[in-house]
Amino acid sequence: MAQQPIAQPGPNGIFVYFGKNIPLNFQYKLERKASEVEAKWEEIHRTIPLNLNYQVVVGKLLQAGSKNAAFTLPDSITVDRFIRLLRGKQTTDSVYIYNGQLSYIETMGTGYYDASAKPKTVYEYRISEIDKEGSPTKSTIIKADAFPGKTNFEKPVFKEYTSTSKSVVLNFTLNGKNTPANVRTFKQATLQTPFKEFFPDKFYNRGKDGLGVTLIDSMVVPGISYRYLVLPVDLLGNVGTPSDTVRVTFGQGAIAPLEKFEAKSEGNFIKLSWRSTMQKSMRSISIFRSENFDNGFTVLTRVPATDSTYTDQQITRGISYFYYLVFEGLTETSSPSAKVIGLVDEKEKPVLAPGSVTVEMTPLGNLVKWSRTEAGIKGYYVHRGEGYTATEIQISPLVLSDSLNVSFLDSIQNLVPGQTYCYAVSAVNRGNLEGPQSKVVIAEPVKPELPTPMNLYVQMYNDKAMLFWDDISSLSNFITGYRVLRSEGNRVKLDTLAIVGSSTYYDSTVVRGKTYSYSVQTVGVQQSESPHSASIDFNLAEVKPVPPSGLRATKTTDAVILHWDSPAVEGLKSFKVYREKLGETKKLLTTVGSDVIVFSDMLPEAGTYFYTVTSVNSIGDESQQSEEVGVKVE
Repeated sequence: MAQQPIAQPGPNGIFVYFGKNIPLNFQYKLERKASEVEAKWEEIHRTIPLNLNYQVVVGKLLQAGSKNAAFTLPDSITVDRFIRLLRGKQTTDSVYIYNGQLSYIETMGTGYYDASAKPKTVYEYRISEIDKEGSPTKSTIIKADAFPGKTNFEKPVFKEYTSTSKSVVLNFTLNGKNTPANVRTFKQATLQTPFKEFFPDKFYNRGKDGLGVTLIDSMVVPGISYRYLVLPVDLLGNVGTPSDTVRVTFGQGAIAPLEKFEAKSEGNFIKLSWRSTMQKSMRSISIFRSENFDNGFTVLTRVPATDSTYTDQQITRGISYFYYLVFEGLTETSSPSAKVIGLVDEKEKPVLAPGSVTVEMTPLGNLVKWSRTEAGIKGYYVHRGEGYTATEIQISPLVLSDSLNVSFLDSIQNLVPGQTYCYAVSAVNRGNLEGPQSKVVIAEPVKPELPTPMNLYVQMYNDKAMLFWDDISSLSNFITGYRVLRSEGNRVKLDTLAIVGSSTYYDSTVVRGKTYSYSVQTVGVQQSESPHSASIDFNLAEVKPVPPSGLRATKTTDAVILHWDSPAVEGLKSFKVYREKLGETKKLLTTVGSDVIVFSDMLPEAGTYFYTVTSVNSIGDESQQSEEVGVKVE
């Protein structure tokens, strides 16, 4: 999703994205007006404080998802992970894929699906941030295209279907430059029901033909013919061109219920054996073979329906072969059976361990990389241990690859923050024989996610700054303290002031008259740290020195002598003496030290004069003028 506000049309409304800042200490207010007519702004939505209670989050997801036909409620594990990622966050940068799904965006309060908008109408939206006092602090106006929105997806292409004893499995390919976010599926019981949307189990995969989707429909009845079609949809639910209609009759395979099918090596050959319930209509059995589980199957041979074994002599040692059966009757053909794998083993284990093994920490987990070191390798096992030496646990399935460079991701969900892990890799040849483990590589421990301190508050204490915030050390076992950060004046960058173990800090270095901005973050093991807390400003008003009191003047025959009382001021540096002749401007006569309280002004020319004195402190701040004293010189 974009970082800046944007409005995009969907099939039944307009989705407005506010921005990445989660409304914690403020609210988003959304207003709307028709763009092509003179209209007043109308408030249509305002966010409420974020509540991460599980039931509340599920309710908000359902409420937001009800406006999107492509939405399905996630399982509890997904919801729990969403809540964990969101807890303590101020922006959506760290919630990964959830920041690209409309219902999650609306649940976080950073967007809203306007389902009350009228179709074919161009609207303008105004997004305002409202502070705790109810005043707008920031507003943005954006324009949206009229809905329904448009897509440019290519038509999904039907690839194949298979039937199991309980379901129909359909495969489609989603070609084109633009990849849909999802597909909607529709089904009809032929000549019995109209097309209706249904929600099968759905799996996405990427193969040689591009992005594919597999649908598993378990709501089928034997002997009934069904028709299916799929529609590609974008993130907003706008639909593209539907696929061709696919017709499937469930239960055709019942002409020969297969009870057993296996492949075993015998000498240098592979022997297939099966057991099925023979029916009168059966005429033959076709055996299909491929070196790839997903495609490339061709007819190896056809045998009579009464046969139950076949020996494949056209094989190469060390190569895996995949087989399935199709039973053929007078007028109908069964669906392909389940696939089995056959292999005549290699005789020797791999000699060399995989080479150039490295491990790299990524946001998704530990990425283990290695290189192939000998021919005849079909796959690898990745092993992991806790600590620095033991790699006792196999953590991967067989990683099938004949490439020179191979990798495996140990998901972040499988790793404990702060724990050190070591990895090694072993190769498996085409005879399923495993070779020695590689050298052990050590991964950096995963940094834990730490909660952000809340409710930072600053008050004056002993003419300095005392900071307070909520103690959240009990929320995580990985917290070791808090970092206090500060900037001065107009500087944007925050510098580290101190790292403390408690939820208070006394800043004795503040200077009166300067403005400071403070923020706090949690720090923990593995140099982990939380996002910065909300910042808060602090200023100690500048205190000017007090002017001298008791100023008095004595005229002698040749001078005017001034006396004053020294004020009780810390850091007093000097006094400034001013003289003003009646009718002229005031002028500085002299500056004397703080230990001087007497000054003699040689008798000026005739006229009336007024004298004042000011105090100056060590940083150059000058007090107001003292009371004036006047002297007349004749």
